[in-house]
Amino acid sequence: MNEQENNTAPVLSEIKFPVSMGEIDNLLVEYKDIPAIDPESDEAGEQYQFVLAGHKKFIKARTSIEKVRKSLKAPAIDYGKKVDELAKEFQSKISSTEASLKNAREAVERHEQEKMFQAEEAERLRVMKNETIIKTLQNVPLDFIDSSSQEIDVYLNSITAPTVEELEEFYDRAIEAYNKTVAQLKGMVGTKTKAEQADKLEAERQAQIQKEDDERKAKFEAEQADFKRKQEEFKKQQEVQSENLRLQQEEINRQRAENEAEELQKRQEVERIEREKQEANEKKRKEREDKKLFEKRQHEANKAIGANQVGLLNAIINGEIPHVKWMPDE
Repeated sequence: MNEQENNTAPVLSEIKFPVSMGEIDNLLVEYKDIPAIDPESDEAGEQYQFVLAGHKKFIKARTSIEKVRKSLKAPAIDYGKKVDELAKEFQSKISSTEASLKNAREAVERHEQEKMFQAEEAERLRVMKNETIIKTLQNVPLDFIDSSSQEIDVYLNSITAPTVEELEEFYDRAIEAYNKTVAQLKGMVGTKTKAEQADKLEAERQAQIQKEDDERKAKFEAEQADFKRKQEEFKKQQEVQSENLRLQQEEINRQRAENEAEELQKRQEVERIEREKQEANEKKRKEREDKKLFEKRQHEANKAIGANQVGLLNAIINGEIPHVKWMPDE
């Protein structure tokens, strides 16, 4: 312990910085509004000098504080390092034995905790088991809601009452649940027996109704089948009659078409003869007109060229001169 007593703590200097809080507050007020300098403006030079001076003042304040801070902390930092080194020497001697003692202690405590846990777990399982038995007894009637009276009877003959040895302090609750369940099951047997008898009678009645319905349905289907068969026969007869009428109508149409074609041919022949007659008459009329026109033009030509030229004109008209043809105007 003498070694530890010799490492006394250093006497620390009073904490005093070269700049006071008041001076810093004055600087903050002085440079509260920092101008946004426009380099092209007339005020740019003056604004820059203002900002430059302020920046230097803040740099000086910060660096002077930092220098003093380091000098004030240096003895305390060296002392802290020495304290840590000495503490590590003590701890290195203590740690091994302390760890062994801790392991031995924890081994015993774990063993005791395991025993306590096992006991608590066993008690929890015992309680849970007995609670489950009681709960199961209470829920038995619900399990047989959809069961028959015979199935409930079988269960009543197989169920046994709980014992004190089995349930211990839970016996009173268990026997109460058992008695209540047995009473409910017996009541259910009576109710279900009556319901099953009523269901049986209803089933027999429904079966008789179904039988009668089936017989009526079979009779109706037979009548429907007979009616359908007769309909099919009538339909076939109608189809045969319709086919005969169609064939007859086709024959009538064919004969009518032949008669109409023959009549058409006769009309066309009459029209042809009439047309040829008209064409022949028209041809004769045209020839007469051409002849009259020729004679008229010949007469006019004779008058025009004089008597001496009559022979030449006649030669032209009669086609006696080569390469010259007379074409009377229409």
